[in-house]
Amino acid sequence: METAGKPNRVLSGYTDPIPGPLLQALDQERLVAFIGAGTSRRCYSKTRAPLPDLSALLSKLVEWGAARQLFDAKVFDDLQELLGREEFLMVAQECRELVGDNRLGEFVAEVFDPDGVVPARVHELLSAVPFRGYVTTNYDNLLERAHVRVHNRQLRTVFPETMRGAFESPQRNRPLLKLHGDLDAPASIVLGHRDYLRMIWTPEYTESMRALMANFTLLFVGYGLADLDVLLPLDQLTHEGVKCQHYLLSRRGGTQCHREEETSPRPPDGSN
Repeated sequence: METAGKPNRVLSGYTDPIPGPLLQALDQERLVAFIGAGTSRRCYSKTRAPLPDLSALLSKLVEWGAARQLFDAKVFDDLQELLGREEFLMVAQECRELVGDNRLGEFVAEVFDPDGVVPARVHELLSAVPFRGYVTTNYDNLLERAHVRVHNRQLRTVFPETMRGAFESPQRNRPLLKLHGDLDAPASIVLGHRDYLRMIWTPEYTESMRALMANFTLLFVGYGLADLDVLLPLDQLTHEGVKCQHYLLSRRGGTQCHREEETSPRPPDGSN
């Protein structure tokens, strides 16, 4: 298949050709990488365990808070019960309120160890591709460190409240939108359901995300497409008939890929 003069390109070891429109967006400097927790799961902590997903992170947080007597045994039992029922946003909200921003920052830094965890090869590969910029829901600094290793210069970190126009004009220091916060700024961390509600109820945030999704092509890497603050602006654009094409990098036939197609307003076109 050819699109706008760009044939699909097949790389050795990949099951699908890379779609022509995706390559065209890359050539036109309109391709933005959206990076989820799946990339960081390739990295290992000091105990040689993979960095945690949300379920494991909250389980660690509950145990960490109990060990420091930040809540009593009854609260601990209630939180464990909620974890068993997979009520993750409720657990996250309760922990955030009980632990507080400063102690939460201490916990996140301890888990993600900003100096001890080594970036994976995927972080270096993502840094090497000439994306317009990056969006991530990860708290860690693995992409930032890999980018310095590859290019010998820093990414330009922005947060939701400062993202307006960050991707509009090419700059030497590419933007990195830390959508759910950064481990060095505990107050910025998005964890509980009230954090998500605050984001989607902020008109400036939804307007900026809609502009990003309407004007650029997103390539989702290691991301589950389950966050309401991401799905809402996508749904709004779809409802309004705005044409935008985004892609998901996923294993062929994986359960994650099937789940994305059910939740995404526009099924992603590329799979790996």
